[in-house]
Amino acid sequence: MVLVIGGSASGKSAFAEELLSREPGPHIYLASMENESEESRRRIQKHREQRKDRGFQTVEAPRDILRALTACSSPSGERRGGAAALEEAIEPGTGSEDRENPGERRGFDLRSGAVLLECLSNLTANEMFLADGTVRRAEHCKEIVLGEVMALRSSCRRLIVVGNLISEEQRSLSPLTEAWIRSFSEIQNAIAAEAEAVWRVDAGIPVRLK
Repeated sequence: MVLVIGGSASGKSAFAEELLSREPGPHIYLASMENESEESRRRIQKHREQRKDRGFQTVEAPRDILRALTACSSPSGERRGGAAALEEAIEPGTGSEDRENPGERRGFDLRSGAVLLECLSNLTANEMFLADGTVRRAEHCKEIVLGEVMALRSSCRRLIVVGNLISEEQRSLSPLTEAWIRSFSEIQNAIAAEAEAVWRVDAGIPVRLK
């Protein structure tokens, strides 16, 4: 497992994608951003354009990442979730290199795949602040996210996780936001402790910390 951290617009995502491209395939891009706002949809489209033609198979999974990947990792998704789950999870227009004919998708072998999780902070927020308005306790959220990430690490050949550096200047925050920051920081620290390598990227320049 490799952890890549950096601030906003630091180049961490581009570096993580480069690490993914160096691995033997299949290359699985696990995107965790929700597309509920215009801003998030613009960012998602920007990310899609940036990784276009790189041969990544993108799986959209704002939460329940292991379930989404398992549904996609068998032909037609029959092992879990059915074909509908497969079609919903795989980003439209990706994975064309794995089609036997138009309109037919094949699953990928997760066990031999390299997975890029983009990104940990979004996943933590999505698992804490649920779509129905429910807010999970920070400790429960931490347990869920860490459990899924560690299970994913054991299920694939290589896992690359994109984290974040949250500015220490961002104070005067709501108690819920503070709880999310605390949960995310504890999750990221735990992943860093388990990772074989940790990289920090600033202004596009990666520095290995571990």
